[in-house]
Amino acid sequence: MASRNMAVLGSIILIFIVTHMANFWWKMKYSSTPMPLHTFEVKVPGPMGASQAQEIYYTHNLNLIPKNGEIVVKNGTDIYMKQMNVKVGEGYKDLHSLVYAFFGHDKSKQGFPANENALFAMILYVLSMLVLTYHLMHGFSSAFQSLGARHPRYTKLIEGLGKGFAFVVPMLFALIPIYIYLTK
Repeated sequence: MASRNMAVLGSIILIFIVTHMANFWWKMKYSSTPMPLHTFEVKVPGPMGASQAQEIYYTHNLNLIPKNGEIVVKNGTDIYMKQMNVKVGEGYKDLHSLVYAFFGHDKSKQGFPANENALFAMILYVLSMLVLTYHLMHGFSSAFQSLGARHPRYTKLIEGLGKGFAFVVPMLFALIPIYIYLTK
């Protein structure tokens, strides 16, 4: 079935890739609203045993830069000290929060509202991974045949590995939106 429908399966995968890139990569690279940087929260011990939460920027050079009034972000990812105008690090855009918001989590602290169509997005993503499974079932063994590596001694092994690869990889990718959607 997969080999007879490669054109249809390939077209559906192309539509999925364009949609996927528009929802994540395009928003990360070219969004009109600046994307917040990824932070993590640290509990800082305070006076008399009380602890305070402090947000810290993730940076490329592993500096611990607190998110506070003395720090400003310029050019999307550059972190500067406000008073001296000195670059102290380069942060990571918060794609994690964007993905969680797309599949239904409310990440309003990072500025991403939850997607109202999260169930539809999750179902579309899972169906696309099923289409990819069928596409890969044919494509994996066909690649070996195209390379001239088809031999009766290895054919069963290649087909078995291909079916395993074609099922496991897309299903693991399909678990991501399912997990995010169900844990909101």
